[in-house]
Amino acid sequence: MPKDRSHSSAGPQPGRPMNPQASCERLPARHARLSSFLIAVISVVRGLPLFLSARPKTPLRVLCLMAFDTLHLLRHAKRLPRHQLRTLAAVLDFAACANAAFDNKDYRQDEYRATLRLLEEAGIGPSVAEYLRRLSALERSRPSPGGDLRQFQIVRLYREAVVRLSLGMAATAAMGGRRLDDAIRATECEADLNLLFRIAMQCQIVDDVLDYSKDLSAGLPSFLTASESLPQALELTRLAALGYADARDVPRTADVFPLRAALWLVSTCTKLVIIVACWRERTRRRVALVALACRQCPRREGIRIARTVMCFGLNNAGTCDVAAQCSTDGGVAASAWVATDVRVAKDTYALPSG
Repeated sequence: MPKDRSHSSAGPQPGRPMNPQASCERLPARHARLSSFLIAVISVVRGLPLFLSARPKTPLRVLCLMAFDTLHLLRHAKRLPRHQLRTLAAVLDFAACANAAFDNKDYRQDEYRATLRLLEEAGIGPSVAEYLRRLSALERSRPSPGGDLRQFQIVRLYREAVVRLSLGMAATAAMGGRRLDDAIRATECEADLNLLFRIAMQCQIVDDVLDYSKDLSAGLPSFLTASESLPQALELTRLAALGYADARDVPRTADVFPLRAALWLVSTCTKLVIIVACWRERTRRRVALVALACRQCPRREGIRIARTVMCFGLNNAGTCDVAAQCSTDGGVAASAWVATDVRVAKDTYALPSG
């Protein structure tokens, strides 16, 4: 009697070709991703001469121009007009001057006024005035640096608000006819602008890491100055960067494929910058702790603690082992340093326990 083989044909069998219909359905999606990627490449090539032009002033702003040119090409199937490119470049330079003015940093006032006149002649004077009014309100209520986890979240929201405002102003100049309010909301609800916002926040984190010393001396709020403890601020900043890199809630449409690729690239660079900053801070604290041990303790005990710190890093358990040995050997100074000064040093340098 022949066996019933009906159950064997219910699912795909090894060695059988894939469903042709499923393969055909994937082809348009792959073609759309490839097309959007080629559009991004064209925009990048078109923007290369801008690196040598007088405006915009920095390579990062040139990349921003390329991004908006790509968005315009994907949305409207045509490139951003030359006059809008020039207006957008002026907006980016003007926003940088305005932020420098509110941060009491050096900027050229004649350049600021000339750029403002250029924007008024381009017909976006009302949007620029609204941008300045909102930026002034944000800067007047800016949070103070230093604090706990709650203060870090407040500084993060402040940073996000400034970036959304600047990105909304740039979108207003690039896309024409859009109100500033609508452009700011679009950074939350429209996939392409939301991805641009995430990329901008990653760049903001890199800038805060590189300018930590300047921001600290100037008393400016940033991701790294938001916490009293630099190691804690670095860890919170690392988690924030991971959050900006996670774009799972953004629709995976083909037209945003280049922006997703750019977000991955920028997020990877940000992660590396934070890793290097953490390594430098751990090294600095380790050297400071060794120097403190050598100053506070007799020669023998100081060398012993120094060796332990270099071997165990900043592990509190290893230091406690040295404390027990120093107490047995009668090293009163070393015991006192480990029992009290390490606790003080942990508070001062925010040393991790264990």
